[in-house]
Amino acid sequence: MDQHLIHAKLDRSLWFTNNHSEPRKTTAMTSFTVRVPDETAERLDRLAHKQERSRAYMAAKAIENFVALEEWQHAEIEAGLAEAADGQFAGADDVARVISKYVQPARKP
Repeated sequence: MDQHLIHAKLDRSLWFTNNHSEPRKTTAMTSFTVRVPDETAERLDRLAHKQERSRAYMAAKAIENFVALEEWQHAEIEAGLAEAADGQFAGADDVARVISKYVQPARKP
């Protein structure tokens, strides 16, 4: 399977743009290469074209969003584990109350 190479630049600073120009960075950026299936590269190219951005910009934003989501998810899991270790569990009545909001009782034939 052919794969495209995408060069992405990431950093922790703000993007500065005016109109549809490419962003200028105020801090150093790291550059690296990732391999993606041709179909993914083509989809990325279509999105970049629609948004008048470069492939690299779109790839960097996608990676930034992925990293932020993963960091959030891991923080929430760690907080939940800390609560569980502290003995903070939902009781049977709490669970039943939540379930009753979303599940209707079965109808008898």
